[in-house]
Amino acid sequence: MEPGYNPKELLKTEGNQRYQLIVGIMRNTFKQAYPGLLINADPMTSTYLNLNLKDFVPQGATAPSPLGFMWSDFTITRDEPGIAYNNGRSFIFGQNATSVVLEAASDEDVKLWSVFRAHQHSSLSNPIMRRLVASKGLFRHWQTVDSLQLHSLAINSLKARIEVQDERAIPQGSVWTFNVAPDSVYGTGLNYRFDAFGILTLTEDPKDWRVRIVNQAIKID
Repeated sequence: MEPGYNPKELLKTEGNQRYQLIVGIMRNTFKQAYPGLLINADPMTSTYLNLNLKDFVPQGATAPSPLGFMWSDFTITRDEPGIAYNNGRSFIFGQNATSVVLEAASDEDVKLWSVFRAHQHSSLSNPIMRRLVASKGLFRHWQTVDSLQLHSLAINSLKARIEVQDERAIPQGSVWTFNVAPDSVYGTGLNYRFDAFGILTLTEDPKDWRVRIVNQAIKID
């Protein structure tokens, strides 16, 4: 997610192969046009972003600022801040800020419905990694049954609360994160034994879209 980039032109380009040269990241312009971006941000973050969001020409992935394409992240639960900023990486999007960015990039012809991202990685058992393992390798952020108070729940306890079924609906504005490969340094650190991928079923009505999670058990020597 990068609030300084609008993908409308790319999305409306015809043909099987599409690309776009990014000549500017317009973060300050976006903030002024969509003040809802900072709703539910904590006061310190709001002050920082109001002072430091700039329009700029990127010189690389981290210069003159880390690009959201590379380094943005998402909160886990609905009751976390609407947006935060990890200085040196990039934004941490909550549910509200994500909806603002998706709506800003949508119009009558093209609508951005959901975000699928891969992969989240850590060799430590932290809140997001436990949720990824519990949900069979694909976790939907901001589930109504989850909260900040439950961040420390163990994997087995999470399985009784969050979505773990093989086929799941895709709500508008939802964000999904895939797990890292189990035979990586991160997977072996967490000691789990399955890989995961998702199969999308799309219809004319996105309210009927579904994702089916497929797991493949593996043996790690």
